[in-house]
Amino acid sequence: MKKRIIAIFLVAAVLCLALTVSASAETKTAILKIGDPYMTINGKRVEIDPGRATKPVIINGRTLIPIRAIVEQMGGSIAWDGRLRQVMIFANNKGIRMRLDLKNAGVISTGQREWTIKPLDVPPKSINGRTMVPLRFVSEQLGAKVGWDGKTKRVTITFNAVAFDSRKWTGAWSTNQGNIVFVQSGTKVETAFDSLSLGKITGTVSGNTFTGKYYIDPVDNGSITLTMSADGKSFKGSFTYRDASDPKHPYIKKWDMTGQR
Repeated sequence: MKKRIIAIFLVAAVLCLALTVSASAETKTAILKIGDPYMTINGKRVEIDPGRATKPVIINGRTLIPIRAIVEQMGGSIAWDGRLRQVMIFANNKGIRMRLDLKNAGVISTGQREWTIKPLDVPPKSINGRTMVPLRFVSEQLGAKVGWDGKTKRVTITFNAVAFDSRKWTGAWSTNQGNIVFVQSGTKVETAFDSLSLGKITGTVSGNTFTGKYYIDPVDNGSITLTMSADGKSFKGSFTYRDASDPKHPYIKKWDMTGQR
């Protein structure tokens, strides 16, 4: 009798887990065609680059597209750093960073600090003011499967999509201090990997306000407070630190910080 109860419990637990997984992720298929500004997502026709009529192109045998629409369908986000001419892509707990005209990319998973550098056959390009990235490389690095039909010039991408929650901080943010990526679990928020300018950021959320600390080194560290907009697309706030290099005359430094995704 006891074994039967345990068996029933295990079956129920497995079913519960399966339902949880299926509810949180959805398999999607995107189909694009070279020269066509539209794609289909599970049969629904949508613009690849809404309002701009940007079309997939082939350069040196590689398909390049504005990747934002695909990444957002995955439940991910993109940040752009104009100073570095760098795009940061985040989805499925993985990050990719690429610079225009540079034939390598950095790839990383959450929990890691070191980027793996991988070569690109074709680098990202700016075409008619839009950043175009190699479709297969980005898609496969984010866990998607990519198929190519040379006769019809169609690309098929199959991926698991996670629902995006604009109330959470998770995602890639373009800020006036460089690109950062946050991940949120419950009320805990931290950077997925050390940012270029702010190091590691950790803290908690109350309402739409994030309060925490950042750490670059024993001297350069301090506190940070950010408030997210109601639509979840931007934030503003500040970060400060107490400069104690002169013990007799310590002082507070403060910078404003803004971001969008």
